[in-house]
Amino acid sequence: MDFMVRPDRVIIYTQPDCAGCHAEKAWLSRRRITFEERDIRADPKWLAELQALGAKATPATLVEAGGRRQLVLGFDEHQLLHALDIPHH
Repeated sequence: MDFMVRPDRVIIYTQPDCAGCHAEKAWLSRRRITFEERDIRADPKWLAELQALGAKATPATLVEAGGRRQLVLGFDEHQLLHALDIPHH
């Protein structure tokens, strides 16, 4: 499934034992959406970024597109489709 406008950047904050993180990364990959993974256990600054965004759990996905930023908390396909401007029915 292709979408109208490719996002400028997709950042997913993850941690190794997070089942939702693994599921979301696979979901994004199946749709050929390039993303940057930030493992909050690998680098304390990524944990600080996650907390500064107001998130308390992973996955948390920041979508930047067309000058707007949207944060999706948890693996929520509907919210991700909306944030990525992917048509859905």
